[in-house]
Amino acid sequence: EDRKLTMDFVHRIVRAITETSPRVVLSKSGNIVEDHHIDQEDEVGSYNYSKLEFEFNDFRMTPDPKRVADRISRSVQSRKEKVRQVINARREHLQEEMKKPPNLKLKDKLSFTLGVGNVGLSMFLLGAIPGSFYKFYAVKLPFLMALRFYLYRKNKWHYFMLDFCYFANLLFALWLFAFPENCTLYKACFAFSMGPLSWAIALWKNSMVFHSLDKITSLFIHLTPALMLWGTKWFPSDLNSTCVQDENMSWIDSVVYPTLIYCAWQFAYFVKVELFDKWKFQQNPQYMTSFRWLTSESQKRTLIYRLSNIYGPSHRVFFFGLFQLVYTILTMLLVPFLYSNFYLHTFFLLAMCLISCWNGACFYIEVFSVRYQQSMMQAEKEYAELSKLIESPKPEPRSSHEN
Repeated sequence: EDRKLTMDFVHRIVRAITETSPRVVLSKSGNIVEDHHIDQEDEVGSYNYSKLEFEFNDFRMTPDPKRVADRISRSVQSRKEKVRQVINARREHLQEEMKKPPNLKLKDKLSFTLGVGNVGLSMFLLGAIPGSFYKFYAVKLPFLMALRFYLYRKNKWHYFMLDFCYFANLLFALWLFAFPENCTLYKACFAFSMGPLSWAIALWKNSMVFHSLDKITSLFIHLTPALMLWGTKWFPSDLNSTCVQDENMSWIDSVVYPTLIYCAWQFAYFVKVELFDKWKFQQNPQYMTSFRWLTSESQKRTLIYRLSNIYGPSHRVFFFGLFQLVYTILTMLLVPFLYSNFYLHTFFLLAMCLISCWNGACFYIEVFSVRYQQSMMQAEKEYAELSKLIESPKPEPRSSHEN
């Protein structure tokens, strides 16, 4: 033991010397100095201590392997216990979360309650005061549009609000509060509400999903104007307009004039989106419009995607606009019959309401329930994996007597 301590001491001295000078010499006076501090003849002998360090390697003290093993084992066990505690806490938290549906958050519950209440109140007012239902529409429209713009702006979706359905709702508001005596505008609004807006419920699958503010707002934009004009057309109204008493609607009123208004909007839309603001979409692909969404690769299977790409991407804008124009004209061909027949008009709106309910049912059964099931299965899988880690047997610590 004394020899080992001595060798270790010498080894430390040698390391200290060799770190400051790779070679030292012994002078005649008996002092160890660096070789460049003495003359050549004063040098008696020299020794390269790096060699000495190598020679002492075999005599260094080495720790007891058993003690090292025990120390490592205790450290590993301590770390395992800490990890086990973290996993156990995570498992308990997950178990609590599994007791309640993760998708039914407070926001969704409130939205569902408000959505059902909104539909119930709308139907009550439409049945109680159909001629004054436009007031309910006038109150909700600015609130929902402001809220949608705020939410869409955050997601860079606000260009969606340049679509024709929003433009049509602006025309409805202008007729109600600015030009109630303009019968051409009134009949154009009637044609838009019973034509492209109502048929969009079936074509674009607008759905009555009560917990989704986005879907309820979209349904409001497309369906509520038609209900409002149904009330003012067939029931006494306090609206200061003689246009609602006009019983005749020609093809010019229902198709030609509305088509001209639509073409004016479509021209302004493509100038704004495809000309003035095109650089914004090139710099930031996150900006989204109806055209970009409906012609994206994710919509390959849709009819509008196939029609827009008949002659390739270079003609996509033209055929997209042409398809929308044809759709708008076709959906307005039925409007004169609806305008002149109460029962046909009522049946048409009931059918659109039922289609929106069907779309909502499909969403809840086929989409929402599947997402809920998948989230629950994922939670159960994670819980099982954590439980397996918790219940795994603890390894026995190594004894100090083991080799």
